[in-house]
Amino acid sequence: MERLLTLLSQGYLAMNSLTGVLGAWLVHPSRPRARARSKPERPPPREPPMSRAGEQRASVLELLVEQSGDAIIMADAQGVLRIFNAEARRLHGVSHLEVHARDWTTFGLLTLDGRPLPLEGMPLYRALRGEHVRNARWMVRRPDGTVRILSGTAFPLHHPDGSPAGAVLTARDETERLEMEHRCAESLERLRRTAEFRERFLGIVGHDLRNPLGAIDLSARVLDRSGHLDESEHRMVGRIRASTERMTRMIGELLDFTRGRLGGGMPVHPQVADLAAICREALDEVRTSLPGARVRLRVLGHGAGEWDAGRLSQVISNLVSNAVHYSPQGKPVRVTLRGEGVDHVVLTVHNHGPPIPPELLPVLFEPFRRGPGTGPSNQDGLGLGLYIVRQIVLAHGGQLEVSSSAEQGTTFSVRLPRIHPHLPPPPLG
Repeated sequence: MERLLTLLSQGYLAMNSLTGVLGAWLVHPSRPRARARSKPERPPPREPPMSRAGEQRASVLELLVEQSGDAIIMADAQGVLRIFNAEARRLHGVSHLEVHARDWTTFGLLTLDGRPLPLEGMPLYRALRGEHVRNARWMVRRPDGTVRILSGTAFPLHHPDGSPAGAVLTARDETERLEMEHRCAESLERLRRTAEFRERFLGIVGHDLRNPLGAIDLSARVLDRSGHLDESEHRMVGRIRASTERMTRMIGELLDFTRGRLGGGMPVHPQVADLAAICREALDEVRTSLPGARVRLRVLGHGAGEWDAGRLSQVISNLVSNAVHYSPQGKPVRVTLRGEGVDHVVLTVHNHGPPIPPELLPVLFEPFRRGPGTGPSNQDGLGLGLYIVRQIVLAHGGQLEVSSSAEQGTTFSVRLPRIHPHLPPPPLG
């Protein structure tokens, strides 16, 4: 584009020179010498073929410049405006007569903060002084008081012999685009503040509900152990305790969700521990809460490392509970802990349940997402379990992946470094 404008501007200057010479010749033609009357006068010479071609090129040049979608402004070496096309006149709100009647430095040019643009800051003036100006941005106040924001490029022009020929500026109106970007930014900020408020609200409500739920659970336990309940009352108290435990899990998920979203990630406190022992304890809790669950654990290698035992127990319990809910009757859930050298440990949880739909896989670990089906996990939870699992794994510097097919079943894989990335290595010896 810059090269094209240079050629067009140089052509325009050349055509101006040619037009001046032709005009002088037409207005003041040279007088022929006296000739003998006996000799007839020769007809005037034909117009050179190049002049007709030059006129055609000048016409095409004028059309290109005048109908360009960008504003094109050119000044000669003396700073006199030679080109001020239709788009430039539209952006500045002036007519042809006003362009020639006014100094081009007085077209209401402003800085982006609304102050008058000094001469040294005007892109066209800088280009006249030999500077190449790229991606400049300024404002122009039109005679009707409206303000437009322009951006453009200006560069100097030179004759074929290298002497200065002036400068050219190309600009376009960015007012609407910048206003749209500003509105989008404001909308995103409002959405961010709204989401943050909702998440804080969830955290506050969840925290405040823990105490009354604890009182309900304690009262139900006392009633259950009193020995004064008949069979129907005992079942009723059992339902109260089960509902209280379910609500407690939901509140715990809400609090973890709030910590993960507002606290810069899930907080973990790693200490030296054996992940195999953590797995066994977590699986014992799953078997207690889900009577009849068939879970098989296989340990290959050692599980020593720096772990937050409570958080990783939460990961194991969540993944295994989901696997049990989706596993067909009589099919065991297989948990494998494999130590991969001195650097990593891999935990896999596999079940033979129905495959996860492919369209759900990319968003499976987002908050408030649920897996397929209508099993207990879909009714008891908020859809935060897998999101929390992923946040805990990421907080340990690990990776969480899932694969699912009708032939192979579903496998969640957790890869964890033995040394927590945010802790210094343990001392040697």
